[in-house]
Amino acid sequence: MDFSPIIKAEVKKTIADFDKIKVELWNNGKTTSIYELDSIVPLYLEITKLDTVNNIVSGLFDFRVKRISNSLDTIRLSHGRFDILYQPE
Repeated sequence: MDFSPIIKAEVKKTIADFDKIKVELWNNGKTTSIYELDSIVPLYLEITKLDTVNNIVSGLFDFRVKRISNSLDTIRLSHGRFDILYQPE
């Protein structure tokens, strides 16, 4: 069986909402598992660039998530990077 999972992360809009990060594991277009931030392990988030002209924030991340239905099942997302378009208030 070919298992090619896709990980999708839903990130909330404010820093205060980082504890609400949800990660879905997908295979063949269907959600197979849902994980949430594991608060026992520190979350690493570094903003590496803030482009206020084009409204893009870039950075690096490293964190661990635990399966909602089985907290012993964990995934570490490491060496991650992001570029997110934001809307200034």
